[in-house]
Amino acid sequence: MLQLVWILTLLFSDITDARITDLNCTEKIGNEDRYSERAVKCENRYLESSCIFMYTNAVRQGDNADRNVRCFQNPATRQVDYDLVRMATNTCPKTCGYCCKTPEFSCENKANPRINCSLVTNEQCRSELWRPILIEDCPNVCGLCTASGCNDIAPDCHADRNICNRADMRAFVEVNCKRTCGLCSSSTNATLPPALEGLLNGTTIIGGGGISSIIGGLLTTPRPSGI
Repeated sequence: MLQLVWILTLLFSDITDARITDLNCTEKIGNEDRYSERAVKCENRYLESSCIFMYTNAVRQGDNADRNVRCFQNPATRQVDYDLVRMATNTCPKTCGYCCKTPEFSCENKANPRINCSLVTNEQCRSELWRPILIEDCPNVCGLCTASGCNDIAPDCHADRNICNRADMRAFVEVNCKRTCGLCSSSTNATLPPALEGLLNGTTIIGGGGISSIIGGLLTTPRPSGI
């Protein structure tokens, strides 16, 4: 019954083309807030047709127009309603541009990753070769926060990493903030693919500059001179 009421409320809400109101999953480009790649880097839980029926139009990366107000706005108060945001995130996160709020993205990248997370591509995120490394080092970039099986239970562990080092919070973080505090005993300790490892230790040289420069940019460990 509550689900039906929610859907009917959505269908009779107004639509707006204003600038972005809820800045979740946005980035500043120049002086404008625009939807980031992470706003739409997931799939809807409901059928695409159902999501469009409920929310009428989908967010696109780089746009600066507001989401359909049905994704976030209480029609009575005209304010952001976090219950509606949560509902949109749980049902149609891609349509409403809330992919960054899904559990798959709700973690931090490794503090000292072996590769440069900012340079990881969508192709690498989908690659089985890279997956073990990305799960450990760059899970937030690829939406792999839940892939390791070791996750935070408390929702805001990453908001203050200092709790990881507080003796009085140790018992709490060991249960509730395992991922944020690096307490995942089931870590795979994945290794770099052999070709990439070779670039680090000097046993592999890839000619032409193109591939080697791309891989070299990804690696955060300095390469030996001359490679």
